[in-house]
Parts: sequence; structure tokens; C-alpha cells
Amino acid sequence: MHERLLPLLACRYVNNVILDAPFVVTEEFLDFFKVDVVVVGTHTDDLPDSPNDPMAVPRRRGIYRRIESGSDVTTRQVIQRIIENQAYENRNRIKESREVEAVARGGLNCTH
Repeated sequence: MHERLLPLLACRYVNNVILDAPFVVTEEFLDFFKVDVVVVGTHTDDLPDSPNDPMAVPRRRGIYRRIESGSDVTTRQVIQRIIENQAYENRNRIKESREVEAVARGGLNCTH
């Protein structure tokens, strides 16, 4: 997260970045933090024109901005990659433990 935070803070137009901001942006949140602009990338998975639109309040206030993400990778893709990697690691861990057990029982002969 820090590798994405530092460039934002270095931008002269950015005064503050709120970590762990809620997914649904409320009136109270915007007022408490005195938010001037809510910015999302072009590949954000939000739900415009829906009763569940997490950006409804910023849109209504006219402070919602969408910027070019600069990457086609979405949060969902990153999450999917993490899940697939964990499944791969778990599969290999199980396979390795079975091989270690087989060697310990003498059931695996490795001759050249």
C-alpha cells in the first residue's frame, strides 16, 4: 500500500490521503474529513446508477472525479491472483508433505 500512497502524498494537489476509507462514502464521512474531491480510477468496480452506488453522495455533491488508472489491472484481478497463488501453495505443501512421508517410510526409491 505504501508504494501507492507515497506518490499521492508527493503530488502538490493532494493535502491528505485517508487510509482504509469506507467503501460507501457518506455525508458524515465527507463532512468530518472536509473532503473536497473523491477520486477513483477508470477501472474501479463501482455501481453507477444503482440504489447501491457507493459514490452516490460524492456524485450528488459534484465532487466525484474519475481519472485514468494507467493500468488495466483491477482489484478483483489482484484478489483472484492472490487466491490462485494460495491454492497453488497449499497444493504444493500437501504434495511435499506426502513425498516426505513416503521417503520416511522408505516407499520412494531415488536411484540414478
